[in-house]
Order: sequence, then structure tokens, then C-alpha cells
Amino acid sequence: MTDAKGRVSFTTILPGCYAGRWLHVHVEVFKDIATATTGSASGVISQLALPGAAMAGFYASDARYGASVENHATLSVTRDGIFADNTAAQMTGQTLTPGGDAAGLMVGAVVGAVVGVSD
Repeated sequence: MTDAKGRVSFTTILPGCYAGRWLHVHVEVFKDIATATTGSASGVISQLALPGAAMAGFYASDARYGASVENHATLSVTRDGIFADNTAAQMTGQTLTPGGDAAGLMVGAVVGAVVGVSD
């Protein structure tokens, strides 16, 4: 659910990096909680790119992401089949900005994203 200013936050696990795709998370936007809980009629389905340098650091710091270190080294957002056709400005708007806390969690923000969902 969004706050009074239409902002939303969520917590997820750190996704692994698989061959052939730039680092990303999938998001869906629904008109209301009733629609969201049925999982139908999403208003927007999209992906947010994750920042490469920050992700490389996370992957390198945890042995469970060994394959992700190798996969990440071969990827480029400019060659990704989904993100490649975006301008630099569009990619900036679609890429989470790294932050963090003492637990090493990644905190992200996409600033200026406006999504309208109508009937």
C-alpha cells in the first residue's frame, strides 16, 4: 500500500544474477488491495534495474552468490534484452539507488517515477 504521498516501500531478498539478464527485480502495481490480493488485473508490470557496482560488492561478500559473481562479470545493461533500448536518462529512472544500514541491507529509491492505474 502506498503512503499519503503515493510512495511505496518493500523488502525483498537479494536476487541472484543469472546468465543473460541484467540484475533486476520485478514489480507489479495494482489499483487497490482487493485487486492485489487476487493477483489479477495489475495496472503496471515492470522491472527495476539494480546498480551493478553495488551488486558486485554484495555478491563478492557472500559465498552463496558465487555463480552470480561470474554471471555479473559477463553482463552489461546496454546489452540486456529488456533494458537495452532505454536512454541513459530512462535507465537512471529505472535503476535503484544504493543505500544501506548496519546490517548490510540494500535500500533503494527510484525518484520521480509516476505510475497511474485506472479502471
